[in-house]
Amino acid sequence: MQPVSFLSNQNNNRIFIFQSSDYLSNEHIDYIHNKLNTDFFPNWFSHREKITPELLIIYHHFIIISTSTSNISGCSIDSLIKQMKLIESELYIDLFNRLNIAYCKLNNDLFKLTNHVEIDFLGYREFLNRFSNNRPDNIYVFNNTITHSNQIWIHSLDSWLSDHIN
Repeated sequence: MQPVSFLSNQNNNRIFIFQSSDYLSNEHIDYIHNKLNTDFFPNWFSHREKITPELLIIYHHFIIISTSTSNISGCSIDSLIKQMKLIESELYIDLFNRLNIAYCKLNNDLFKLTNHVEIDFLGYREFLNRFSNNRPDNIYVFNNTITHSNQIWIHSLDSWLSDHIN
């Protein structure tokens, strides 16, 4: 599944995905929405061009920011990272640990995901140790390193492992 399926703008946009292994409460979500939509996004530019982002918080763990364009400047990326680090410190959450692998178990169609999906996290090595030789069909992995909305975000376990095991 691609992030573009969640976004109102169906173009191939530059996106950023931040994950929290801690459950983001409704208060956290409201705070993040307010901080970004009110304080940061109105002043976010790339080479004097206004960025018109879209913010999604999915499954109470993933913050997805689409830039509504395919490219933005390095300075604009730096300012977003700085803002997300500020939010991280203000809410006492971790949004930058890329070694935690997010995954879920689904018994029905992947495209019928609701916001009530239970997301689990394991460290990278622990994830590989648990699932390299035991590959249940109902495990899906979130690839939060993607950079564009038309890339595959949610992979089947087999697909994800084929990209990560030599």
